[in-house]
Amino acid sequence: MKILLSDLTRAQVEGIEGRMRPGVASGIGFLDARERLLEVVRRDYLVCRRLGISPTQIADRMESIVGKAYRLADLARRGKISLPLDAVRGMTEGHGTGIVVEERFCVTGQHWLGVQECPFEDQKGEPCKSLDYANADLCIENLDPRSVVHRIQSWFGFRDSRVVFPGLAIHLIRDHHFFEGSVRYRVDPGNVAAVLEIEVGVDYAPRRATEATWRFIEGTGDAYDSLEPVFREHFGRCMNDCDEVIELAEGVRIYVKGDTCSVIAEREHALGEGLVVRGAEWGAPVIHRGTSVCQRFQTSYVVP
Repeated sequence: MKILLSDLTRAQVEGIEGRMRPGVASGIGFLDARERLLEVVRRDYLVCRRLGISPTQIADRMESIVGKAYRLADLARRGKISLPLDAVRGMTEGHGTGIVVEERFCVTGQHWLGVQECPFEDQKGEPCKSLDYANADLCIENLDPRSVVHRIQSWFGFRDSRVVFPGLAIHLIRDHHFFEGSVRYRVDPGNVAAVLEIEVGVDYAPRRATEATWRFIEGTGDAYDSLEPVFREHFGRCMNDCDEVIELAEGVRIYVKGDTCSVIAEREHALGEGLVVRGAEWGAPVIHRGTSVCQRFQTSYVVP
């Protein structure tokens, strides 16, 4: 939801500013105890104007790089491409080497169970919704020694060629032109422009595509016949009046009902070349022993 401060009343701006203080919308806060929201946004706007770039370019560049890494990690998890396990763990768990995109940007990430909400709201008091990446802390490192950022480092003695940011920052920068104040998660527009090699007049909007996949929703490692009746009814809810039964191997069946299915597996089963059910690809290379429920999703992704 695109909301700029110029679209809001003074009272609305003050309300948003109050939520940005430490310990309100987040423990760390988006502004320190004394900063004023309008002054922070204006300061970073002037930096962008001096560089000849826009907040939209910065956010698009960040999402393009991060989105490509997410897509490669997902393909590796599904067995579609081969990547070192340490690289994927660095992207998804924060402990590993990370995934390299565009031959020079290494992306790592740490993911959390909760989602950081956006402190902004529109004229009607409605909060921003559907915030991609808002459950992660991310890092993009420029590995190319010939890049502008490395040349600047050699001139001024800087050591850091990374941008570390919360995933919510992509939304904050694109939709609110807000880079955060003097707090831990601030994204400095000059630094990110140098590290990500953002050029004047270039469109960095991520190229997106969609696909349908089946994903695990819930389940147990116990065999269906050993479950209590209430759990049989719950996990096996697609077995009665199902649209289709797919027998993959002896003791391994999928009961499809609409966009949901019950998976009954007496043993682990590798899918080999993959499995497509109702035009949607199975989201994992292996069906594990147990009883589970999967659902069909239509998802959007950034094309590597």
